[in-house]
Amino acid sequence: MLAGSKDRDATEAPQIAGQIALTIGLALLGVHHQPVWDTDQLIRVTLTTRPDPIGQQTALRASFERIVMNNQGMARAEPLEDRAFHDDLYAKLRSGLATRGVTL
Repeated sequence: MLAGSKDRDATEAPQIAGQIALTIGLALLGVHHQPVWDTDQLIRVTLTTRPDPIGQQTALRASFERIVMNNQGMARAEPLEDRAFHDDLYAKLRSGLATRGVTL
């Protein structure tokens, strides 16, 4: 198993603007609202390999998730199931291995 991670900014202007507008609107109605928006994210990938029982190959499995922190210090985990993550990873692996004479 191999794991890696990368920190990224998770701030999105529309999310912040929506929370501020909601806070102002609710304040006009006399309701307190604590605005919450995403600030940071940690994207993690885990690669797992196992021998293929049929041949001389190795099966490779990749899983992606992100841990999102908000401005209140709370975190949530989300699986990243977008095919683009997998396609990009496998393309980079193929390219790196091809320079060493290995096929994926």
